[in-house]
Amino acid sequence: MALLVILAVLLSSLSQENQAISTAAILPALKNMGTMLTGFTLLWLYIFWSQFFVIWFGDLPDETGPLWRQMHGHYFMVFWTMIACAFFLPFGLLICARLKTSLSAMLTIALLINTGIWLNKYLLVIPVFSEQHRPFSSLLELALSAGFLSGFLLVLLWIAKTFPLRLQQP
Repeated sequence: MALLVILAVLLSSLSQENQAISTAAILPALKNMGTMLTGFTLLWLYIFWSQFFVIWFGDLPDETGPLWRQMHGHYFMVFWTMIACAFFLPFGLLICARLKTSLSAMLTIALLINTGIWLNKYLLVIPVFSEQHRPFSSLLELALSAGFLSGFLLVLLWIAKTFPLRLQQP
């Protein structure tokens, strides 16, 4: 969600050749977006931790097996990258107030969060269906990932072109 808003602001500011958008018009929106991203990062951690506790203390083999494979098996790099991208890095970066006022920093943080959430969805599905699967080991899997990313960016560009964002000067 945050990536869509930040990319819309970025694409809108780049598409308006004759109208220079001042930093003063974007600054309050970026501060609010940073606060919102901090809140959603903490909410994601709370939801993930709640899900983890239910699975771990339930101690059902069908549920703890995939979780154990994610944390310590051959998915451990994907799992810890997901945790870092969805919580540790964004939260650590969003603590700095200066970064909340930088469009490029906010865009980078939003990309980190989206990467972490995508890896979370990947880990919810793949380890459950195949115990022997290695992450991103086939050309088909890489092609599907690139295709979905391309489709996402195509829709994003179409939305930015069809519904341009208009910022009011203060």
